[in-house]
Amino acid sequence: MYKLPSIYIALVLLLCPALTKAQSDSVMVPKSVKETFASIYPGATHVKWQRTSSFADENIKYVYKVKFLLGDFAIGAETDSVGSRFAEFSHQAYIPEGAWKNFKPIMPQAEILDCILVDSTIAEIQAKGFYDVEFTYSAESTNYQGYVIMDSAFNVLEIWKDIPHKKLPPAIDKQIQENFKNYTFSQQQSSMMVKEKDQTTYFISLLAPISGETNWLFFNDKGQLIRKESHSWKTAGL
Repeated sequence: MYKLPSIYIALVLLLCPALTKAQSDSVMVPKSVKETFASIYPGATHVKWQRTSSFADENIKYVYKVKFLLGDFAIGAETDSVGSRFAEFSHQAYIPEGAWKNFKPIMPQAEILDCILVDSTIAEIQAKGFYDVEFTYSAESTNYQGYVIMDSAFNVLEIWKDIPHKKLPPAIDKQIQENFKNYTFSQQQSSMMVKEKDQTTYFISLLAPISGETNWLFFNDKGQLIRKESHSWKTAGL
């Protein structure tokens, strides 16, 4: 994965329940609590406080909850009445609103794992960067992963998605059975389907039976082999 740089978009905390005005603006937080918070989380933004009913946890009665953005994460924490220490109850990747809204119609049952702002070398979006949205979804009691590439306006450019081998188009499965009969899948659970604009490509990685050579096969949506790459290293996956 790419290194996650700072995300500069000032949006709502999508992964944390919104606080009402009565819970945030009107809450009087002790000076000691705020000072401790500032020392532990310098640079926190979109800070929302909530006073809660105290409860015992590790011999500490937490009476203040706070939710905020810090860099690329949405964080929730709790502290006692004097701010003696803060304990986090959530620490999740911050998902920009545009990425969330455009992703859900594509994969309504999937769960977003991360959203990464990447410096792009693609000419048309070089100055603006693009987003890599990683997700997971379940199929037949198995979890699979994938990611969506979006431009700076959160328009979908590419979708990379793991799919079970048995879900490959019949024409592709037939070619594998006929031309790569004794080969085995190097990715044990799944192959990959890539959608870019109106084109769909299937990627399969196979291991040769004797040499252990890795063969990367690329098929179009009609099941035609459009490219084959052979690699001499032996691998159990990509």
